[in-house]
Amino acid sequence: MQYGESTISSFQNISSLNQIDEPLNQNYESNKKHSKKYQQKSEKDIQIQVVEDQQAVDNYQKEQEGYQYFNSQYQTFEEIYTKATKNIKLRKYDEAIQQLNELIIVTSDSFQRSKAKTQLGTLFQIIQKDDLAIELYISSLQDYILNDKTHLNIGILYLQKFLSNRQENNKYVSNALNHLNQSIKLNPKNYEANFNIACAFLEQNNQSQAEVYLNKCMKIDSKNPNAYRILAGIFHETKKFEKAKEYYISAVKIRPIDTDYYNLGLVCMTMNNFIEAQQFFIKCISVNQDFSSAYINLGLIYFMNNEYEEAEKYYLGAISIDKNSFEALSNLGNLYFHKKLYEQAEELYIKAKQADYQLYNSNQNAFLLLNLGRVQYEIQKFDDALSNLMIAFQLDQQLYFSLKIIADIYIIQNESIKAEAFLEQYLNHESNDHDAYFKLANIQNKTLQYTKANKNLNQCLKLKPNHAKALKMQNELKNVIE
Repeated sequence: MQYGESTISSFQNISSLNQIDEPLNQNYESNKKHSKKYQQKSEKDIQIQVVEDQQAVDNYQKEQEGYQYFNSQYQTFEEIYTKATKNIKLRKYDEAIQQLNELIIVTSDSFQRSKAKTQLGTLFQIIQKDDLAIELYISSLQDYILNDKTHLNIGILYLQKFLSNRQENNKYVSNALNHLNQSIKLNPKNYEANFNIACAFLEQNNQSQAEVYLNKCMKIDSKNPNAYRILAGIFHETKKFEKAKEYYISAVKIRPIDTDYYNLGLVCMTMNNFIEAQQFFIKCISVNQDFSSAYINLGLIYFMNNEYEEAEKYYLGAISIDKNSFEALSNLGNLYFHKKLYEQAEELYIKAKQADYQLYNSNQNAFLLLNLGRVQYEIQKFDDALSNLMIAFQLDQQLYFSLKIIADIYIIQNESIKAEAFLEQYLNHESNDHDAYFKLANIQNKTLQYTKANKNLNQCLKLKPNHAKALKMQNELKNVIE
């Protein structure tokens, strides 16, 4: 029973399945028509798609051809550009100019043209055709994009033009600052642009603005010694010696060079710190054995310390580097003069005088001629001494002492009138020299100018009351005047 019931139940399920299939059979024809219509539409779409795909293929091929042409052009440009760059390095400038000009003319791509113009500008900068360099750089900027390095180069060139022709101060400096500022706008961390702006302000004696940009440089690159070095120079010049010393030391800690050690020595000398100065000058020589000025200053320090042998050694070292060194010859002459080696001193002074001493300022020349006149006086070359002493006073009329020596020579030569005139001129400037008053009184006593002689004796005794010769002469004059 259970089996039969189960059979009936299964039959009923089959019947119901047939009922479900029936509506599908009824819609078959309708579905068949729709299928044909869809098939027709798909074929049309496929035809359209095929056409579109062919266009895409054609476009792709054109793009590829374009890329190939561009790559070919780019490769050709790079080959010629590389050859031009190589020729610049080999100093074959004419060939490089021709190659770069060819690129500028034939290249249609603005970036490549700008690149060629920039390189040609660099070449002109190397061969110091600054105007052409500036023209090419500016053209490259107009041709493509703003470039901080190109602006930097233009700024540097304008700054150089200013330095070579300061009459065009406003024009060149303003152009330099404009391009350097443009460089900084494009790249605020451009060390060189900030540094050159500082240099431009320094050339305009605007130290405060220069300091601003130098401080920016130190923030951008604290390991670059140039900003420290220039700041040290500013403080050195403005007599802020402690700060100058601090920044020079910062510079040598980064990269020691001879001039920094030398300037440190000068600063320490100015501060009367001769021990440190000596150490820095020695370090300067250790870096550069031919730094003659360091030898000269070492000689001067040893001379001031009465270490004459060491002083002589360093002066001779400077002369071995430069046999025509005005300072070394004249300073060694001073050393021999101090040691009363008058003939050796005269020889050195004469060599210094012959060493194109016109390059030096009148004050230095005057001292040289004064000292030459003094040693010639000591060895009794009176005519030569007079000539050099006269010129010394003409060059520097603060060297009143030369007038007294001139008077002494005239006294020896029994030219009383001239001697009297030069002593009076000398005493108009140096009124505290008791010896000069006595010499003048002596001349006037001998030429019977007793009243004048007595007056000058009084001045002598006022400065030196125990002057024996003046007291004796004064007693003698009392009888004559009375």
